[in-house]
Amino acid sequence: MHSAAAESGGLALVTIGNSLRGDDGIAQRVCDALDPDILARVCRFDLGTFTNLLGDCLAGHYSAVIVDATKSGTVAGNISITDLSVMASGSWAAPLKCPSSHGLSLVDELILTNGRIALPKQIILFGVEVSDVDWAAQLSPTMEKCLPSIANSLSRLVVSTLEVTKNA
Repeated sequence: MHSAAAESGGLALVTIGNSLRGDDGIAQRVCDALDPDILARVCRFDLGTFTNLLGDCLAGHYSAVIVDATKSGTVAGNISITDLSVMASGSWAAPLKCPSSHGLSLVDELILTNGRIALPKQIILFGVEVSDVDWAAQLSPTMEKCLPSIANSLSRLVVSTLEVTKNA
């Protein structure tokens, strides 16, 4: 959904993940748990697994926060924050290592989009470490338990990003 109340040129909040693969659907659930006052200040886009639509969601925004599951072997519920801006420019010299569960396609879409539209100046990946990505329409008990804490961390990131965006 795109919030008409959100400031033009402000913050795009994008979720990626498959809600039919258990914890892989954590991104949308975390955003659903955010305070409505925060959500009213952003343009929210729930992409599911359709990262090919990422460029359309980012167009016209100063900043973006992309929320996705990670599966790097750390403890479920851990959060990682990665600046994707350099990767998106295509000038990243190291092998592409994006902690997102959809990392390669996510970064590829950003690089392809960068040639088509002006990307946001700041693109942040808010990664949530998951454990169970078997076929299920609900989160694992571990992720359900972590959900309030993860939503709190995302709230703090979104509010601070909005402040930076407002002052830019």
